Amino acid sequence: DESQDNEFTLLSATFEWDFEYFTFKSITGYVETSFEIHKDSDYSALDLGELVLEESAEQFSQEIQFLSSGDGPLQWIAGLYYFNEEATRRSTFLQSRYETIADNVSPFFGREIPSAFDVGGDVDSESYAVFGQLTYDVSDAVSVIGGIRYTDDEKSGRNNGAQFLPGNVIPILPPEFYDNPKNGIHPSGQFIVYDEEVGDSWDEVTYRFSVNWQFTDEAMMFANYSTGYKSGGINQVPVPSLAEVIYDPEFVDAIELGIKSTLMDGRLQLNTSVYRNEYEDLQFQVFRLAGPEAFNAEGATVQGLEVEIQAIVTDSLYMDASLGWTDSEFDDQEIPVGGGAVVDIGGNQVQRTPDLTYSLGLTGDWEINDYGSLRLRLEYSYTDEIYYTAFNRDAGFDEAGGSDLADDYHNVNARIFWFSPDEVWTAELSV
Repeated sequence: DESQDNEFTLLSATFEWDFEYFTFKSITGYVETSFEIHKDSDYSALDLGELVLEESAEQFSQEIQFLSSGDGPLQWIAGLYYFNEEATRRSTFLQSRYETIADNVSPFFGREIPSAFDVGGDVDSESYAVFGQLTYDVSDAVSVIGGIRYTDDEKSGRNNGAQFLPGNVIPILPPEFYDNPKNGIHPSGQFIVYDEEVGDSWDEVTYRFSVNWQFTDEAMMFANYSTGYKSGGINQVPVPSLAEVIYDPEFVDAIELGIKSTLMDGRLQLNTSVYRNEYEDLQFQVFRLAGPEAFNAEGATVQGLEVEIQAIVTDSLYMDASLGWTDSEFDDQEIPVGGGAVVDIGGNQVQRTPDLTYSLGLTGDWEINDYGSLRLRLEYSYTDEIYYTAFNRDAGFDEAGGSDLADDYHNVNARIFWFSPDEVWTAELSV
């Protein structure tokens, strides 16, 4: 029978202590998650195949901040950050036709072999960071901001599993596969088991520089330049000796220019910005036999325009709207896809990045005497078409290559809320 079981636990605590010259702040978090899915993989009335996906993770994070508390032109913040995660993931594809083979090869390996294609492992992640930021008011209208952060990441674990091999042909394996006593392949070529240690570490310095100019009482112009970093990681893949197990960190140089304004005696807020992000070793996801895997593209550029509006139409009616236009493109490059083949993704749209998005929302509030109050919320949004992968395939599903194109769509929501007079109780109806 198909089933799905999800569990999620989140605990967080924030503490602040004010001293004479600074404020001490502690932010602690703990997260524990697990899910298990059993899915019929043969789509028939017979019990021929079952896919079991299992994941569990335990996270702990601690951030300590020291914040200036004076009224002078110089404000500062400094801090430390720590993160630890222990995660396990398994993908198991059970098939009844594998049972005879599993029984035959189990004596060779000296243990019971599952009648399955089994891929998974454990990954432990640990991250340390130290950071600081200074804000200096050059004048009543101009302030400059500078920040820096050093991050050190380490990920280690094991990739282990077992799988049946097609064709009864022993594959060519590198010497390091046979150097590991936990790895093995049956002489018939029908089955292979592996248990390999994997891991890597990275460190990076990132920084930020900004200028804010309050050129009128109602409007401020800003300019930001910053660098960003996302750590690399570990793919849990079949036979790590034959695959790209480690993917590299991702880097970005980001520039943003914009204006934030409050007009019409505070009844209208208008924010606009333009931005350009240049990525190096951009991480993207593809789906393989064992599930999702991450790879690195050489580079990509994402640039665009954003507009946000909030307006008080009447004392009881509020409006908000947004517009986003994005131009995203991979740099010229070829991505290996196995078997010596490559795919040119140069000029392709970055995955999950729509060219156009916009939204409109209306909120109305009404008092209903001694019975509390009502709020009506209407929302409309549009999202342009996207590709789910960097390959930008748009063939039909019955054609070679398939498709990873998702059509554009419109979304309409309507919600009505009731609030009790003491605001202790709330009821919501939505469509």
